[in-house]
Amino acid sequence: MEGDTPVTIWRVMASRASSGHDQREMGTPVSGYDLPPVTTALETVVQACDPLAARLVPAAIEQIVVDEHPDDHPARLSDLDSEVVPSQTGLLRIRLECCLADPAVRAGQSPEESYADLDRRALGGRIPERFAVWSAR
Repeated sequence: MEGDTPVTIWRVMASRASSGHDQREMGTPVSGYDLPPVTTALETVVQACDPLAARLVPAAIEQIVVDEHPDDHPARLSDLDSEVVPSQTGLLRIRLECCLADPAVRAGQSPEESYADLDRRALGGRIPERFAVWSAR
């Protein structure tokens, strides 16, 4: 996907959002991402140090968390999220950190354990109050 812009990457993500697992099973549509092309596209954006990576990676992770599709395994997306977090500040950083905790909960870790660092920092006043509410999800 060399030379692709973040807009093109977003279009790939949007086109794959329902095509990956979109099937009719007993009359019920099943949804989810076709994660390999989405992950590959996001890897390109992260490796290019594109500033939109910090918005595109959590968008994909948040959609996977919301969809709760059992075939979606966002481990590589969590790795990309970890790469992007250190360069961010403010609410975007908190959102990215939540995107690390949410898949951990989905994988079986307790919410208390997954959010422990965010909670500790929020309660200790190290996260501005206006952002601390994000860690209290």
